[in-house]
Amino acid sequence: PISHQMFFDATGLDGANIANFGAYKNFVKGRITDLVASLKNTVDAAEVSTGRTIEYTASVWRDPDVGENDYMQDYRTWMEQDLLDVVMPMIYLSASNDHIYFDANLMNTLNIPSNTRVAPTLASYLHVASGGGGVALTLSEVQRAYNFGADGVNFYSYPAYFNSYSAADRAQLKAFF
Repeated sequence: PISHQMFFDATGLDGANIANFGAYKNFVKGRITDLVASLKNTVDAAEVSTGRTIEYTASVWRDPDVGENDYMQDYRTWMEQDLLDVVMPMIYLSASNDHIYFDANLMNTLNIPSNTRVAPTLASYLHVASGGGGVALTLSEVQRAYNFGADGVNFYSYPAYFNSYSAADRAQLKAFF
């Protein structure tokens, strides 16, 4: 009700009316971008007042088109406007779909013209599941991220390394880095 009222106040349109769905979705997407920009200004001001660097980051959907179209998360715009220091697309894949999505999703983000650094988050918890690809898939995704020019990687979830990866698997990851 609150967002519908805000939409009505801004446009004179009823957000509950299906005929206005596209306009309402764009309104909400714009409000989310406004929030990201406002937070960027706050972070920048805090950096100036404290004299220390603060990294403004966001975990985002695995692909900018999916993020925008399905979740109103327009991180392409956030990157183009340099509203983030680091964007972390959550590319959560296992052996069954890695070959379909990983490279394309990562490249869709890396190809956005921006000063924003890109560090994809990999689904280590899926890799260690039965049929998930194991440490070989984790290493493959890390290598491809590096080869494509990513600025780093993240792993979700941290406990997977200690509860599911073997000591030998952890040694391979450590040796890689």
